[in-house]
Amino acid sequence: MMVKPIPVRRGQISMIRNLLKRASWVRHVATLAVLAAVAGCAAPPARLVGAPPVLQLPKLGQSWQFRELDGFSDRELARVGFRVTRSDADGVELAVTVDGQPLSGLREGQVERYARPWDVLEDASYGRVRRYTPAMPLLRADAPLETRVDDRMRVERPPKPRAENWIALSRFRGWETVTVPAGTFRVARYERVMSYYDDDPFRWRTERRETLWYAPEVQHWVRRELAGTWTRPPYQRGRRGEVLRDDWIVWELTAYTP
Repeated sequence: MMVKPIPVRRGQISMIRNLLKRASWVRHVATLAVLAAVAGCAAPPARLVGAPPVLQLPKLGQSWQFRELDGFSDRELARVGFRVTRSDADGVELAVTVDGQPLSGLREGQVERYARPWDVLEDASYGRVRRYTPAMPLLRADAPLETRVDDRMRVERPPKPRAENWIALSRFRGWETVTVPAGTFRVARYERVMSYYDDDPFRWRTERRETLWYAPEVQHWVRRELAGTWTRPPYQRGRRGEVLRDDWIVWELTAYTP
């Protein structure tokens, strides 16, 4: 028996498409809810409440050595080091050493500059050398526990003259204990989200998520993780709006000189 097709009007086609989109969205939300429930079953590290740490000015000659890992494979890519070459009321400078092929923009002979501990003026942790105006706080020691702080800055990427507009959302999450190759430390955990429209013509909106574990006894973070996503620009035909995963970089302290 032949089944005759049911005639469908143009308006009905549009309605059916909207219903299908809505169903897909509902399935997406349900999937996220299941993933959140599973994640909630995992026991988080014990975290203690308390006041944020007091950030002290580092001494000349202090140094910190890290291993840089690919967070996806846990493979070590490089060894990077930072040594204090200037530390006074006008700022802090760190000389950078690199052995290996890091995913980050850190390279041998670079200098990181800070207006104060640890408000960065110039660094290369986010893939390229960047300069921040005003200085970007990596650790908001003035923020109470679980209080979100918003910072906005203009970010230059020399030698390009055009600046990017960054928004950084920071939060002090409390105290916990973390173990890295250099030992076990009591640390203050900070989480940050940076959002900006990249000056790279092949990248559009970029979002970086960062976690830092700062140990007062070391006067530096002992672990740092950086990951994120970026979106293809709307003028890129066939792939516009596609969200892609960025590198996941992990730094762990291996040694330090007080």
